[in-house]
Amino acid sequence: MIIDSLSNIKNYEAFHALMPKVLEFLSKIDLGKLEVGRYDIEGDEAYAMISDENGRSVLEAPLESHNEYIDLQICIRGRESFGWHYRPQLKLVKIAYNPKKDIEFYGDAPLIMFDLFPGYFVIFESSDAHAPLYGEKYVRKMVIKIKK
Repeated sequence: MIIDSLSNIKNYEAFHALMPKVLEFLSKIDLGKLEVGRYDIEGDEAYAMISDENGRSVLEAPLESHNEYIDLQICIRGRESFGWHYRPQLKLVKIAYNPKKDIEFYGDAPLIMFDLFPGYFVIFESSDAHAPLYGEKYVRKMVIKIKK
């Protein structure tokens, strides 16, 4: 997991072969003016989704992980609370991996909790189980899916 300020995101250009395309996309948009929906960056290889979400209870926001995509999540408005756990240490699969949706859910409790504020991002790799949208607050966010 990587957490940093959007002002430092260019430091991660070498993180993945598609990051230059992601960075180019981010440099050309105004996060505050994008509508809810999907934005193609490189077809299904890299794309962004803007959503407006309400926070969830612990039961409604279980840990999840992905095999095919890396998540780059950006908080646009509000404050998003996350849970995190190292995936190889998880013991309780709640819903088995669904390859069509590239997601698996767990019943384990998060190891750590953290908040993401506007102007910050987090990157979750396959080894990062994460539980987004904890809490009672409204959040506008962007999730960029990057094919591994």
